[in-house]
Amino acid sequence: MRKSVKRAAIIAVSALLAMSIAGCAKKKDPKELYTEAIKKNQELSSMDMSSVVKMTMSQGEETIDVDVDMDIQMADVNTDKMKYVAKGSTSLMGQSIETSMFYTDGYYYMDMMGQKMKYAMDMDKLMEQVKQTTDNGNLNVEYMKDIQAKKDGDTTILTFSADPAKMDSYMKEMMESMGGVMQGMDTAQFTIKTVEGDLTLNKEGYYTNMKMTMDMDMTMQGETIGLKMEMTAEVHDPGKTVEVTLPDTEGYQEIDPSVLNVG
Repeated sequence: MRKSVKRAAIIAVSALLAMSIAGCAKKKDPKELYTEAIKKNQELSSMDMSSVVKMTMSQGEETIDVDVDMDIQMADVNTDKMKYVAKGSTSLMGQSIETSMFYTDGYYYMDMMGQKMKYAMDMDKLMEQVKQTTDNGNLNVEYMKDIQAKKDGDTTILTFSADPAKMDSYMKEMMESMGGVMQGMDTAQFTIKTVEGDLTLNKEGYYTNMKMTMDMDMTMQGETIGLKMEMTAEVHDPGKTVEVTLPDTEGYQEIDPSVLNVG
């Protein structure tokens, strides 16, 4: 009887101690979770990602919608064997421009509306271009004024808002990364009103979904235009190996990259 009581007491004390330790365990700051997730995704050796940028520009009663969709697959990132394939479309005023790109053996290939071009590109230049494209929605944590974390089963959802006063340089970098799609807008001045978004993390700490909305005014050549932008991205099965199949390289004509303002 005494042994039974003693054993029960030991179990009870152990349980209380375990609960105490769990209660004292420090929860990670949401900013820390965000920073770690961005870093984990950036270090992936392969990636399968889809993104959509929707923009509505307005002046008075006139509005123009621009949608930019992009699907990107990469394998063996930062190695001599790196493979990169991307397909995109830009919709503007009822017209759609389809583009496909891929990289192999030191050349960047582009098929735009049936016109096939290629030009020499070193790996560092490619990685810079890829980083600009894949990091468009990755907001610098220092720009944030509020960020909250909420558990939803095995996932964690981070919701955030940003300080508009700190977002001007971010917008300039984004417009530059979009190249010819938004030609000339990299010189615009932005007055940003609101920035809100969310990031979904899986149980391994990778982000799988991102959404960010921005409301701003854009001034170009003395004209001010309202601009609302929504960016969404989905990373499919981060951490898993991505099989990339390169298209046929036949029929591509070599050009001077300066023709496309890509340097």
